[in-house]
Formats: sequence, structure tokens, C-alpha cells
Amino acid sequence: MHKLKDREFKIEENYIHDKYFGNFKMISPLVPVNDSIKKATVLLNSLPYILYKYDLGNIILVPAKKDLFAGDFREIYNLHFDYQYGIHFNITRKRNSIIEMFNYDFHTKETNLLDDYTNVIASYYNMDDSKNILYKVFSEENTPLELFLIKSGINGIELEKNRKFLEIRKDENGVLKKYMTTNLETMMSDVVNDSMNFENINTDSNASLIKTAEDIMNKKELEGFKIKIKVSY
Repeated sequence: MHKLKDREFKIEENYIHDKYFGNFKMISPLVPVNDSIKKATVLLNSLPYILYKYDLGNIILVPAKKDLFAGDFREIYNLHFDYQYGIHFNITRKRNSIIEMFNYDFHTKETNLLDDYTNVIASYYNMDDSKNILYKVFSEENTPLELFLIKSGINGIELEKNRKFLEIRKDENGVLKKYMTTNLETMMSDVVNDSMNFENINTDSNASLIKTAEDIMNKKELEGFKIKIKVSY
């Protein structure tokens, strides 16, 4: 891995560990669930969780709660480290009947004649699940929780979503820029047409890109976006 990418990967890895998993304790050893999944009981921030470790490389941490989707639930974490390609980090929770999902994908980009940078593509969405559609879908699929999660079953339920997409780039000189949109199709079109309108970010060049994305997501510019939407079903 290029020296820049190697350094940035370590920054992101340390940030995720320190912020989210610094208070982590294994309670039981990993035991097989099937040929491709193992699980263990853990404490995360003194709260009971079930850890699922997949042969695909993902680790998913799920609150140890019976009938998890029957109502609100605290954070579910989906994490995948790949030293060649990057990091995928997802946080999903349900509060006051609103499902929220935060996605962070840290990428590396192969050096070419034009640029050399690392980036994070982040997205946020929320959806009103006051009618417990997630629980109905999960129950009807009759799929084990560990398989439902790895197939991104929560993301696939048919509820209206508020969305926000964000990309943070850092070049080899430590210059950071951001791009934001509320529409994935717009983002893909801007990528294809090389028309992404990036703005410079005035922040610490040694900061985690995921932290930078989180900070932007939580600024006032997104406060009006995180609202409850009533939908019919």
C-alpha cells in the first residue's frame, strides 16, 4: 500500500477502535453458528452484545435483546477491515420509531497521472418505522438474524427514506474537500460526468476522514434533514 494510504488507513482504524470499541470485553469464546459464521457474547461499553464473525470478513455486533426488531433498538455495528481496499463501517439504530443508518466507506485510490488521494464516501438515511414494518418483514422472511443482517435486510425494507450523501477527499498534501448531495443518482451522474462540486474543508489534515464526515453529518446543515416522515403501508 502506498505510504499515504497506509498512514490514512491506520488513522481510520484507530479512530473507529478508540471511539466505538475501546471498552470491549469478550465474555464467551467464538463458537460456530454454521460453516461460515461464528458468534460470541461480548460486553460493549458495559452493555451485552452478540458478536458475529463472518468468513466474508465482516464483524457484526448486535444488542443481546430478544425480538430485536419488535421495537426500538440500540446501535448495531457492521465492520469490515481490508488492508488492500479499505474499511466499511455501518451503524444502524432505531429510536422513537425512527430507523437511522450511517454508512462510512473508506477507500484507497491507485496512483495515476492525475491524482493521489484517499476518500470516505458517507451516507445517512432515516425512515419512519412506527408501524414496525421491519419486524413484519423479518418475521415473514423467517431468516436467522445473522443472515438477515449480512444481506442488509434492514436497508432493503420498502419505507420512504430521507437520504444524504457525502464524500470527503484528502490528497497527499493533506488538503481536504467535501461533496454533498441528497440523491444517489445525482452523485453517480456527477461522478460519470466529472462534475462533482467539491468545497475545501478547513480542518486538521491529520484528522480521521470518518470523524470529519461524522462532524459534517451532525452539523446544523443536516438538522432539518433528520426528521420523522409519516408513510402509509
